[in-house]
Amino acid sequence: MSIGENVMLEEVKRKINSLEYDFLKTNEHLGKNIILLGLGGSYAYGTNTPESDLDIRGIALNTKREILDGKYLDKNNQPIPEFYGMVDEFEKKLNYAAKNTELPDKPDYKRIDEFIASVNERVIRGELNNGDV
Repeated sequence: MSIGENVMLEEVKRKINSLEYDFLKTNEHLGKNIILLGLGGSYAYGTNTPESDLDIRGIALNTKREILDGKYLDKNNQPIPEFYGMVDEFEKKLNYAAKNTELPDKPDYKRIDEFIASVNERVIRGELNNGDV
């Protein structure tokens, strides 16, 4: 990662952890249900300026309660059409993310391990609560 990319990453982290984006943690439908966050707009293309807003794209799962309390089941405990609609939406979002996200052919396991170690260290120090990453 270049110095410029590292600076941008730190800026994005700062913005996401600001009060303006607190809804990502506190909204009951987001928070622990977020499975993917990505960037859109100028940050995604590396053309951001100090005045640029931060466009976040993401995918969140339905809450356990929504899935398990029968919301998507009929009187015979069979999935209702809305369940299949939800699955179709997940598939569309996953396909969109696959088409619009550049992932390396081979993951950088060293960076992944370093990131995991840094998160674990921050949790142990009490700097992170559940869902703060």
